[in-house]
Amino acid sequence: KVKRQRRILDKAHQMEVESDEIVQWLRLNGGLVNYVAVKAFDYGGEMVRGLVAEKDLDQGAMLFKVPRSLFLLPDSASANLEQQEVQLAAEIAEEIKLGEGSQFARYLEALPLKSNLDPTHPFYASNEDLALFSDLPVASKVRGKRTV
Repeated sequence: KVKRQRRILDKAHQMEVESDEIVQWLRLNGGLVNYVAVKAFDYGGEMVRGLVAEKDLDQGAMLFKVPRSLFLLPDSASANLEQQEVQLAAEIAEEIKLGEGSQFARYLEALPLKSNLDPTHPFYASNEDLALFSDLPVASKVRGKRTV
């Protein structure tokens, strides 16, 4: 039990360091982050990242500003959604291939791995779980995406 708690704490610390680095990267590239921090939380026994308010927020407060130069977008906005997803995946793959030479290297390094998403992301839910939640729109969207 102590070993598991140590592993959870290590993972939480790693996630928070990565999150701080992403915020620094965003600011260095002209972005803005106000009143919030990215923190690690225990969610059902898994460590996940999320936002936490650092103070009471006023309605309409600007939390983030991301310059357009930091948008990763598919080449063609005229393609259908599936084509745009493929184009975006290709854009991301090209940036990953550039490694540290990519403007997006720090961001891409911090993206969760599939193994991080498996326990909590709806796309990786079992068919049985999707059936249990079949009344929710997300369940049909996940089933539709799995056939693409």
